[in-house]
Amino acid sequence: MILHQPSSVTCAEEILLEIGIFLNNWQSLKRKERVYYRNIAQCLTKIKSIGTQEEVVDLYDEVIRYLCQIRNFAPIQTILRIPLTLHDTLIPFSDYLLIKGFADKLAALCLNILDSFVNEGTNLLEIEFLLAKAKSVSSDRVLSYQLFQKVHQKFITLNHATQDSSLLYLESLLCLSNAKLGIGRYREALLDLEKCLQILNESMFCFSHYYKSKIEQLKADVLAQMAWLAMVKNNFHRSLVLFKEAQNLYMHYNLKHKFIGTLVHQGVINRKIRNYDLSLKYLNQAKEVAGTINSRLVVAWIDHHKAYVFLNQRQHELAQALAEESIKEAYIEERDDMIGDFHEQLGLIKLGKSHIDEAIDSLQLSLFFRQKIGNSHGIASSYKHLSLAYLKSKRYIKAYQCIKQCLTIFYKLKILNFTRLYRIGYLFLNWIILGGR
Repeated sequence: MILHQPSSVTCAEEILLEIGIFLNNWQSLKRKERVYYRNIAQCLTKIKSIGTQEEVVDLYDEVIRYLCQIRNFAPIQTILRIPLTLHDTLIPFSDYLLIKGFADKLAALCLNILDSFVNEGTNLLEIEFLLAKAKSVSSDRVLSYQLFQKVHQKFITLNHATQDSSLLYLESLLCLSNAKLGIGRYREALLDLEKCLQILNESMFCFSHYYKSKIEQLKADVLAQMAWLAMVKNNFHRSLVLFKEAQNLYMHYNLKHKFIGTLVHQGVINRKIRNYDLSLKYLNQAKEVAGTINSRLVVAWIDHHKAYVFLNQRQHELAQALAEESIKEAYIEERDDMIGDFHEQLGLIKLGKSHIDEAIDSLQLSLFFRQKIGNSHGIASSYKHLSLAYLKSKRYIKAYQCIKQCLTIFYKLKILNFTRLYRIGYLFLNWIILGGR
């Protein structure tokens, strides 16, 4: 696409300075380079006058592609870090793409950058890290772990001479620990998180004031991951304390897209301890915040957890309406990780309505999608509920095989403790003898 030229060379030079491009002799450039730089200047000029963030994203995307043609890397880094407004929160352009569901666009940009600068002697590790983040959104969990492990190993070999590189190292460690949580390597993940938290606490005294907000935001991410791990291990009190600490930091820096997660998980924990009114309060608050960032997928995730509250209260029709709407959204967005979770829930709702064959079909779909992405904890959960469904249908051998698979996986994950066994026993007792969830 060839755009109209700015009104003067001086105007173009001034606009290009905004992303760190200084041209002291415009006429010395090759004709093709001048065309590209004028096109870049025109894109940047249009960004100032357009109204929607989606158009801004497309124009920055185009600018980066021109810069790849020119082989000018520094302005690309500048653009990837340019803050965009997510309602009243400023976040970097690269993060904006991930949050708003443009992971494929970010991955394509990163691949283009890597291909363009592969022989230029440029340090491209930050771009490789962004590519891993983008791919992890749609990849299975094992591949996501492998991507972050590969990038983090490269960060380890670097001499972290700058505070920027040190923070990227910590962020890569945090992403790796999160990927380990996703595949059930809980002990390793906890060690990574404790190491990261220790470094962050020490860094508060040696990093400049400019970086302290970033350090505290990373600290909040660590606390949120620790809280999730405590929740998985049924240590609900510790989990609530950690989620509240993370929530306070997210609120302080107005990180609404992360603040939502802490609210949802506090809602989940309160549901698990049967404090349903408080659970719905947290989930409704999360949904209200989600509305401000305009993410239908996040709203579907919240409705999924609200449906569990209604299921526990035996309001099956209300739970099913929310569950089916959530599944629909997950299929539209092709989110296999969420589809597995949502089908498990729909299976339990069908089980609660005594539609046992439909329940088994949905639970088998849940197992399929969780196996597809390598979600070990989720696979165990699907087997647990399939065992329950087979037991209710008097298929005792299948019920035994499924619960054996469930317990074996939990044992390998090192989370088969007394509390979990008690909760599994209570679940079966409640469904089989008392007739409901």
